[in-house]
Amino acid sequence: MFKRYSYNLSLSSPVWPGNPPAAIVEQYESIEKGDNANTFKVNIFTHSGTHIDVPLHFNRNGKSAIDLGVEQFVFHRPLVVNIPKKEQEKITPEDLKAHHKAIRDCDLLCFRTGWAAMRSDQPDHYATYGPYVSTEAVEYLLAEFPSLRAIGVDFLSLGSPLHPTQAVQAHKVATGNDEADGRFILILEDMIVDDELNKAKRVYAWPLFIEGTDAGPITIVAEF
Repeated sequence: MFKRYSYNLSLSSPVWPGNPPAAIVEQYESIEKGDNANTFKVNIFTHSGTHIDVPLHFNRNGKSAIDLGVEQFVFHRPLVVNIPKKEQEKITPEDLKAHHKAIRDCDLLCFRTGWAAMRSDQPDHYATYGPYVSTEAVEYLLAEFPSLRAIGVDFLSLGSPLHPTQAVQAHKVATGNDEADGRFILILEDMIVDDELNKAKRVYAWPLFIEGTDAGPITIVAEF
């Protein structure tokens, strides 16, 4: 059995304040208008909807998705940790220490804060006022868990639009601190997270492999 853990990408998808629309779809050919086929042009902003941040996003020497091996986007030991957070609350090392033993064995760590409940009804509030992951928490994950390759969040971004300096620093740490071959963690943002994901045999997080991009929308599928 397979289950999708990524949202549909559309013009109305929540976006980081000030970013362009997530996806603009324009019909290019139309059978109804006499063309042989239906075709479409799609203008996509790379950091919209369920998407992945790879090292190049905040690391001037980092790799793009194309530079990473395909196996980097397949996970065999997913873990969901429930850490309830409200508006503008941050995830700290103290939140993670309670789950230390479980995190030690996972390669994909997903945070379930409950913030996703307002995504459809209050997209602007969801995008602007959500929880975030502190820089210290990212540093803790990198230092303590060598098997961890990615984190996923049920809110818009690793960082908060209302704390831009912290957001940049957390992303820089996660993406390798400008080191070409440094340790990094892939970041799966604005994803669907539920407890059933703990039972998955395997999780696939496939990005669009577009040359020259720092990130991109992904389709996340769990195999049970």
